[in-house]
Amino acid sequence: MQTGRRRAMKAFVQRSLRLAAVLVLVLFTVSLADEGMWLLDQLKELDWKSLEKRGMKLSPREVYALKDAVVIIDGGTGEFVSPKGLVLTNHHVAFGALQRASTPEHNYIENGFLAKTMEEEIPIPGYEVLITQAFKDVTDEVKQVLKEGMSPVERFDALNRQMEKIREAAEKEP
Repeated sequence: MQTGRRRAMKAFVQRSLRLAAVLVLVLFTVSLADEGMWLLDQLKELDWKSLEKRGMKLSPREVYALKDAVVIIDGGTGEFVSPKGLVLTNHHVAFGALQRASTPEHNYIENGFLAKTMEEEIPIPGYEVLITQAFKDVTDEVKQVLKEGMSPVERFDALNRQMEKIREAAEKEP
C-alpha cells in the first residue's frame, strides 16, 4: 500500500513539474510578444533601437506629438504622419484596406505592400476619415437626460440617444 501512495505522489509531482514548466514557457513567450501595437504611455518602455532597425523614423517625442493629429478612420484610429495626408493606422484598419485593394494579380494580404513614394500609394475607396477639430466636455449635456427612477436599460438608451444627438450636431457644424 505504501508503494502505491509513493507512485501516486511521484506521478503527481512529475505532472506538477511538467505543468509548471509549460506555464513558465508560455509566460516567457508572452513576455517576448512584440506585435507592434502600444499605448502612448508605453512609448518610454520600447526598444527604440530595434524599432529604428525595422524602419521607424520617428522619435518617441514625435510619436507622442501625433496625439494632436489623431483621426478616426473606418472604425479605427490613425494619425497624420505627413502634410500630404498620409495616415498611420492600426493593423485591423490597414488589413481591411489591403483586402479592398487586393486583386487576383496583386494579393497584398499574402505578399504585403510597401509604397516607397507618394505616387505608389494605393487609394482605398470607401474609407472615411474623421478629423477632430476641437474637444469639448459634454458630460453635463449628456447627463441632462437622466431622470430619477430610470431603469438601467432606460438610462443606457437615453444616454446613447443623447450622445448620438450631440455627435450629429457636432459633425454638421462647419
